[in-house]
Amino acid sequence: MIQYNEALHLLEEIGSLRRLRSERIPVLDSVGRILASPIFSKEEIPSFTNSAMDGFAIFSSDTSNASSSNPVRIRVQGLVAAGDLQAYEAACANKSGVAVEIMTGAPLPTGSYDAVVKVEDVVVVKTPSGEIQAIEVSRPSRAGENVRLQGTDFAEGQLVIEDGVRIAPEHVLACASLGINQLNVKTLPKISLVSTGSELVPPDEPYLAQGMIRNSTGHFLLTALSQFGIKSDYLGIVRDDPTRYRKVLERALADGAEIFISTGAVSLGKFDFVSEVLKDMGATTYFHKAAIRPGKPILFAEFGSGKNKALFFGIPGNPVSTAVGLRFFVEPFIRSLLGLARENSLKASLIHDCPKPEGLRCFFKGKARVGSSGLEVEALKGQASYIVSALLDANCWVILPEEGTLCSAKMGVEIVPLHNAFEKGVLS
Repeated sequence: MIQYNEALHLLEEIGSLRRLRSERIPVLDSVGRILASPIFSKEEIPSFTNSAMDGFAIFSSDTSNASSSNPVRIRVQGLVAAGDLQAYEAACANKSGVAVEIMTGAPLPTGSYDAVVKVEDVVVVKTPSGEIQAIEVSRPSRAGENVRLQGTDFAEGQLVIEDGVRIAPEHVLACASLGINQLNVKTLPKISLVSTGSELVPPDEPYLAQGMIRNSTGHFLLTALSQFGIKSDYLGIVRDDPTRYRKVLERALADGAEIFISTGAVSLGKFDFVSEVLKDMGATTYFHKAAIRPGKPILFAEFGSGKNKALFFGIPGNPVSTAVGLRFFVEPFIRSLLGLARENSLKASLIHDCPKPEGLRCFFKGKARVGSSGLEVEALKGQASYIVSALLDANCWVILPEEGTLCSAKMGVEIVPLHNAFEKGVLS
């Protein structure tokens, strides 16, 4: 039986030798993907100095003596709206002592225009016909006030997004601002999923016969992996038939599967046939059973030889064991494939005493909160591997060390979110 840290090191080592290639994809398809090459700005944003407010562009020096008791009157000539190039060019010819009405986002006329006063901060003087004739300013303006300077968001040559970042909508926002339409991202592994068990029926089965259960873990794995952009190939439910199971694996290997995730039939019962099928197929088993709870019978193996070896994760079929197998074995392996460092965890203090088995690292459903003394976490009731309801109340996993049979209240423990964010070492 392998210790968890030893298993994790092995997964990361094998993953690092299989670093994924990269591919170029449209920005609109990139959310959730891992950036393979850094993005640098090829231009300045804003590309021109512009007004941050609706108001009046002025020469700040014209207002140096302004006060509430002695407001400065400045003649207004022209109006510059966003996108109105002709009005902008006309305003550029103005001299000191002349203000220009300006809208948010409109380019600040060149010359000595260096500030914008907001329309609500001035008294507008109008002609009898209602046209703006002048403004009265009651306080000095400083250069740069209410102005967005060229290049203050992104400078030319600036690093915008570093490699290894998981693309989010805000990254798409930045790329679109910079005219970047394609990104170089890591390819995703081709994953095949298979569920074993003669007791399993599809999740849409309305009525359960005695002894039958709905296959919930297949749906869970498909949707959990889809959060990372991975579209898995679901091979369906295979009854407890080693010959049929082998044929399913062989067909998926021929179709180019890179990673198998198989649930069920990995323990030591009479119908737990997975390890023998792998042995008959010539697979190398790296470990079978880890010192953890839940999910102790977990199995990790490798098919074939050369560069196109396929990896195999055999995960116990109980729902929470499946969730633990994905979260603490499959996901760290995918991180390594993507070239990401090991995920960080946070420290939290236990709210209540928590009993545990000696010698096993426990991954318990938890609920974290910020308390009076910092980050606190409760190990929820219902830690059995079949209890899904407690997982719905959880917002994190509590990781308890191998040593001891009781983790006392106020003891510091590690916690991680329910799902790996696939960020560069960032806990989300």
